[in-house]
Amino acid sequence: MFDPNVRPSLLPGPDAMAGLRSVVAEFAAGAHLVKLSGADLALLYPDEPVPEAAARLRALGARTVVVTLGAAGALVLADETAVRVPAPRVAAVDATGAGDSVMAALGADLLADGPVPEPSGWPDRVAFALRVAGLVCESPGGAASMPTRAEVAARFPG
Repeated sequence: MFDPNVRPSLLPGPDAMAGLRSVVAEFAAGAHLVKLSGADLALLYPDEPVPEAAARLRALGARTVVVTLGAAGALVLADETAVRVPAPRVAAVDATGAGDSVMAALGADLLADGPVPEPSGWPDRVAFALRVAGLVCESPGGAASMPTRAEVAARFPG
């Protein structure tokens, strides 16, 4: 699992983005799952639309790419087809930790339920992760607001 978490303010200068792209390519090439935000993709590949930039990461070798898009949900590429997964409607008060909670939920699901057997199973896993992120956004404090599976099921039945 790999989340590049692009932070330009931490780079030593304007030429460092090219080096970061190289590191992202190297890590994505061996990843089973790459999760990043639409903002991360826009910084890494500013001239490419989200689906094409995500496909670039898959072409490098990543088995599955999940791009979080805030209230617009997420884009999943687990095969050649990009699938949009809608975000749940929430009363967001603090988005701190939302992306990290998606990564944590995907990791927890993989540990609890094992690998996704078919690419068509990824949208359900991502939908669960977006529900986790929705609950995180409804409370201040980021990671301190991480819900349990029971809390997610109670808030988003079905």
